[in-house]
Amino acid sequence: MAAQPFSFGFSGDDIDVDLDEGVPVDVAATATASTTVAAGAAQLEPKVHGLGGLLSTLPSKVSYTTLTILTLKGNTIKIPRRELFDIRMQLMAEDDEDSALLADLGNDDIRANVYEGGLKSWECSVDLVRVLVDDGGLWGGGEERLKVMELGSGTALPTLYLFQQVLIRNTKNPHFSISDYNADVLRLVTIPNLLLSWAMITGAIPDPWPTDDDLEISPGLLQRFTADLDARGIVVDILSGAWGLRFIELVHVKPWLVLASETIYSPASLPAFVQTLVEVLDRHGSHAARALVAAKMVYFGVGGGVQEFLRLLRQEYGNVGQERYLFDTFEVAEKSGGVARVVLELPVG
Repeated sequence: MAAQPFSFGFSGDDIDVDLDEGVPVDVAATATASTTVAAGAAQLEPKVHGLGGLLSTLPSKVSYTTLTILTLKGNTIKIPRRELFDIRMQLMAEDDEDSALLADLGNDDIRANVYEGGLKSWECSVDLVRVLVDDGGLWGGGEERLKVMELGSGTALPTLYLFQQVLIRNTKNPHFSISDYNADVLRLVTIPNLLLSWAMITGAIPDPWPTDDDLEISPGLLQRFTADLDARGIVVDILSGAWGLRFIELVHVKPWLVLASETIYSPASLPAFVQTLVEVLDRHGSHAARALVAAKMVYFGVGGGVQEFLRLLRQEYGNVGQERYLFDTFEVAEKSGGVARVVLELPVG
């Protein structure tokens, strides 16, 4: 049986348009990509990765561009991220079947049970960054040590913003847990992006920080990076693989904040996502535990969306409080005929 593509409401390219304007523009109507279901593909087993091991796979330099995000309150944040073309070049240079598969994705944004879109930045992740920037009370200001996990990290924009703030504020002993379905996504984009944010904030690269450039990665730079994390007490846990019981068993942190964006598009993976989200937060055992979930209201051609997510959440778990809409594009979507995007806050405990 051949793989069956279907329409998916995402932009086809790594997003660069409209992010600097601070206006929540719906781009789903301007370009569509496709999702391919790989017949008979087994889900990837969850696995823990060491930061040092992933850093050792980095090339001698990475090309990056700096994303500027303007929030609704007029705040500006800059997040450097590895260029998609640079990732593809590394994949094509690697003599590996999995690397060749990712490099050959073409216009397929999602290949179910194989690749879940983590090499690209999606607009809902930018919405989540905007919320975190404009409302620091969601994650900072308390007495408790910052413990945060991002599910389906990919380019990890929300985590990168919090990581930058930890460096700027010299926050003591924060614990980050980052995860993606694909281990290759973690080594190719998530960890390089973490290194880029560290280099920008700490001045590892002399000012002014070039907006678009190459970061030379030497053994000395990597040693400085890991030594600085150790000195600050910054812990970074890294997981790959499918959500579910085995994944939950490998989560070492007891986070009081879980972040997720563009993770509820597939009805097939929704039960495992809901289970993982709630049970990971339940470990914290506090009413302060919460999830921030950014998503489109509906994913046409796929079947997922916010209402199905909330329905399943209420059906399976009674300890989830009333959701709160922290951000939405309802008005913009109504005027443009596009699909609305939201950021939900969900208290758990």
